[in-house]
Amino acid sequence: MKTSDLLPIALKAAEIGGAVLTQKLTTRRRVRLKGFRDIVTDADLAAQEAITAHLRAESPQIGLIGEEDLGQSWLTGRSRLPSPMWVIDPLDGTSNYARQFPVYAVSIGLLDERRRPILGVVLDPTRAEVFYAAEGRGAWVRTGSARPKRLTVSAEADLGMALVGTGFPRDEPSIRLAVTALERIATHCQKIRALGSAALNLAYTAAGRLDATYMLGVKAWDVVGGIVLIQEAGGRARGPQGGQWYPDDIGIFATNARLYTRFRRLLLPKA
Repeated sequence: MKTSDLLPIALKAAEIGGAVLTQKLTTRRRVRLKGFRDIVTDADLAAQEAITAHLRAESPQIGLIGEEDLGQSWLTGRSRLPSPMWVIDPLDGTSNYARQFPVYAVSIGLLDERRRPILGVVLDPTRAEVFYAAEGRGAWVRTGSARPKRLTVSAEADLGMALVGTGFPRDEPSIRLAVTALERIATHCQKIRALGSAALNLAYTAAGRLDATYMLGVKAWDVVGGIVLIQEAGGRARGPQGGQWYPDDIGIFATNARLYTRFRRLLLPKA
């Protein structure tokens, strides 16, 4: 199937997942630890089940990788994948959602056999906003039933006026690395914002609401969809050491085109 044929499937899957999250938001939820400072709720699991059921039915030839114990071994390495892979985060921002803090998203991305992100959907159920992009077809946002609007990264060229998004990892060594990097950035930018959703950080950067974003401790399911948004909106997304992003990277930074060089030098002064 062509990427253009797969985009409506991904949009519908995100809509289905978002409906599950909305329905469960105000009900009593089951929350458990699945790792260090890492929680999962019954809403994560129910949304992933609903999303994967739709994707399997509509695109059976495409593999599935999901945050909740689904096909994650495919993310390691550089060899070609046996088929394109859907990469799903049914609830990006679980900690926010569990507290009814209204910043969370459904994120669905598609990797091709070369492990390149080629399609992305990020749905914000709280604001009825869906951000979407496919390689070579631009990036778009639709609010409710309104007509889609094309996304473009900001034109900000002055880092001193830039609004920068971030997120914090869970383990202490990565927190220290992130804080050190953010200290360099914070002394040169206007403001820093930590949303609690990597997918929305990237979507907002693609939309020009943020000028750049930097995150450590994120996984492929958090960012594959957002990377395509950034690229199709005219921005740049790179791995944590400044090279090409790969699905087993544990960090990412993204900027508009005009801030990229300055931001990269601040973030990676020895690179």
